[in-house]
Order: sequence, then structure tokens, then C-alpha cells
Amino acid sequence: MLEELMKRGFVTVLALFMALSLSAQNAEDLPFKLSGNLNAIYTLGNAARDQMLATGTGDGAYEEFKNGYFLETNLYALLKPAPFIEGYFKLYTIARPGSFYVPLSLETKSDQNFGISLDRMYGRVSVFEALNLSLPVDLFLKTGKYKGEAARYQLISKFGLENVLFKMETLNTYNYELEVALRPLNNDFTVSATFLGNYRFDEGIPRLYDVDGAVSDHGLPVLGEYAPQFMANVRICDLALGTGRLWWEFVYGQNMADIYSGHSIASSLLYTLSAIPDTLSVPIGLGFIWHEKNIDVLSRSASNEQNKETTGFRSNVSGALSAGLRFKTGNIGLDGNLAGVFTHIEHIYRDPLQIISASVELQLTFLDRYFIGGGIVMGTLADANWKTKEDTPDMNYGAKDGGGFDRTYSFADNFGYEIYGGVNLWNNCRFVFGFNQNKGIAMNYNLENKAEGQMKYQLADSDIPGSYETGGLFLKFVMNW
Repeated sequence: MLEELMKRGFVTVLALFMALSLSAQNAEDLPFKLSGNLNAIYTLGNAARDQMLATGTGDGAYEEFKNGYFLETNLYALLKPAPFIEGYFKLYTIARPGSFYVPLSLETKSDQNFGISLDRMYGRVSVFEALNLSLPVDLFLKTGKYKGEAARYQLISKFGLENVLFKMETLNTYNYELEVALRPLNNDFTVSATFLGNYRFDEGIPRLYDVDGAVSDHGLPVLGEYAPQFMANVRICDLALGTGRLWWEFVYGQNMADIYSGHSIASSLLYTLSAIPDTLSVPIGLGFIWHEKNIDVLSRSASNEQNKETTGFRSNVSGALSAGLRFKTGNIGLDGNLAGVFTHIEHIYRDPLQIISASVELQLTFLDRYFIGGGIVMGTLADANWKTKEDTPDMNYGAKDGGGFDRTYSFADNFGYEIYGGVNLWNNCRFVFGFNQNKGIAMNYNLENKAEGQMKYQLADSDIPGSYETGGLFLKFVMNW
């Protein structure tokens, strides 16, 4: 009864907020702005009965012909009681079957039902503007409950394969931030430096026993001892360079991704070449990331709660290259993207693993309303073998690796594709119909569907333990306001 009342109350409030937002669309001087979106997906799975996973496999497991669903609603509010003060909050609800953690393949996502959460809330002040000082430099102070993260300028494609800075972020908790921004040319070009830290600073992350080769303590929390979590960045934004514009960032982080992960260094770059204004543009992105330890960069997961699966990772390095084509003439548009990633993974008791991944995608829009698209994502372009080091004593790690881990990641078992079509409806709404089939490492990447909203199956015709796939026909409805 209470849950039903909460649902009705939320829908009522949401409808009221939408009405207020629509009525204030042209009132740019109002100190309050509201926006939001609804994203609903239903997937009709196509797995056979012999692909059913055993009970207890985890969230999102395929059992008894269950199908996938994903429902997400976000509500954003921006408040500006004065020109130099900014307040922000985000409410969201989400329903999904979730995903269980698979090393090097799938990010862990818990199953969730309807519930309202205050995801972020912060305040930001422009100090010099508040003091009525006219200077070519700005000083901003920010605090509240939010997540600090890299800008990830290299992210161009819809698949997001090149998003190697995915885990360059702090915990979504109480943070404080100091930013200095310089505008040397009195236009949109800025150079900024930012420091962001957890409010407890040196108590941000529980410290783990971290001596490689330890038999029992390795990966366990050290009682009463903590490590700081913070990040700092330098950014160049919107610099006119030749016939294009440049965005670049350099980021340093300590214990990113909410785990005892040590040092992290990253950089991303976006250069957008405009050959013919408003007709053709070519974005080019570069990304680089180095994590010292405990982050599974391919599954995009870093957790100390999944049987400590990630505490054996060491010195993960990834480099990404992405490029796109944006063409529009009349009521016809064409978007295409390419992405490639090289990943080198060190591990305590397994041989190093090197994987090259790639994706290709294309979307055609016509009559300014209808669109069709598709793409393929290749988790690995060639066979990659990962096994226990020969000089690793069985007494240390034999039980964990089952007497010796030996796994080959092949192209066929880590391949995915997606095709879709749809129509842009009235007032920022659209409907999409499509089909996707993703295996292994490719399960993390979708164009229109969501990996966390689909059921997972045992990989067809495979006897390799821990090999999974997902996919099927899906319907998607999106509404923005």
C-alpha cells in the first residue's frame, strides 16, 4: 500500500514539474530551471532452454524464460538565486534486472525496483563575481553530495568503447571542490585547474592488505586504517586551432572508483575539424589511462564486494582512438563512428593480458524524423590467452584458480552487433525498435539498449565456464523535457 502511494505521489509530482518546466521554457531569467528524461526498454530474449543459468548465478541471470526490462526516470533542477550562486539536485528512479560481475566481461549492477533516490545535490559559488571583482580569472567553490569525474573528451561513439576513463571518478558522496579558471582571450576559451576531495579526505577509502604474494591477508581490509580519495585535473576548453577546436584534460586521482586502487593518471583529447560549417564535421578523440591496481578496466568494474575479484589486478593501461563523421544537408543526416582500444593488464598471479578492441557504427536520419542505424563491437580482434603464471606456487593461488587458470578470449566469443530503427516524435520524444546480440566483453556496449536491463545467458555452444551472452528484440521509448 505504501509503495503504491509513493508511486502515485511521484507520478503526480513529476507531472507538476513537467508542467512548470514547459510553462517556463522561454523565461530564461527565472532563477529555477527544471529538466528530466524517461528511458523505458523492454527486451524479448531469444535464448534456448539449455542456456539457462543455474539458480544463484546473480542479478540479470536468465531463468525460466524471464525477459529484460529497464525503466529509468531522472529529474534535474538548477537553481540560481543570484548570478554567482548555483544550486543543483537530481532525483532518479530505476527498475532493472541488473548484471552479475564477470571478470573482464561485465560490470556488476544490482537488480532494483521502483524507489526514489536523491542522487546528487550541491552548491557552487563564483567567489570573485560575488565580490564584484572584474578579473580575467574565476574562482569557484563547490560542495555537496556528488561524484567527481573526468570530462572524458575522447568519448565520441554511441557504443562508448573508447571510454577508457570510465572509472576515473570519485565516490558519489560528500565532496568539496576548488576550481580556478582563466579566460585569457575574453571568449569561450578557458584554462582551468580543479582539486576535488572527499569530505573525510584521509578516511575516504578503507585500506587493504596489499603485499603481492601474501597467502591469506591480501585483499582484506586493514581494520581501522583508511586512505584518501581525491582527484585533480587541468583542462583546456574550446581552443580555436586551425580549422577546428580543441578540448584537452589531464587528470590525477588517488584511489579512484571507490576502491583501494592507488595512483591513477589519465588524459583525454577531442579535436573537432569543421570542413564546411553546419554541414560536415569530423571529431577525433584520444584517451589514455593508467591505474596502479585493483581495477578491471575491461569489465569496467572495481569492487571489493564481489568476492574480492578485482584485488589481484595490477598496472592496467589502456589507450583509445576514436573518430566520427557528422554530415547533414537539408533533412538528411549521416553519423558514423570508429573506435579502437588497446589494453594491457598486469596481474599478481596470472600472465599479462593484452587485448585490442574495436567498434564501428552508422546512423542515417531522413526527413528530420526517421532514423535507422547499426553497429558491431569486437571485444578482441585476436585470440588472447590469460593463465596462471608458471612460477606461481599452488599453495598461494591454486585454490582460487582451480588448480591453474587458463582461458583464451576469442573473437567469436566476444563479438556483438545491434541494428535498430525509429522515429523522433513530438516534443523530444522518440520510439526505437531493434535487435542486439552481444557476447563476452562486448556485453558492456550497446547503441540503443542497456546491458544492465537485459537478461544474461550461458554462451551458446560453449563449454567454457563463465562465458555469457545477452540480446534479443527490444522496444525503447525515450522522453526528454
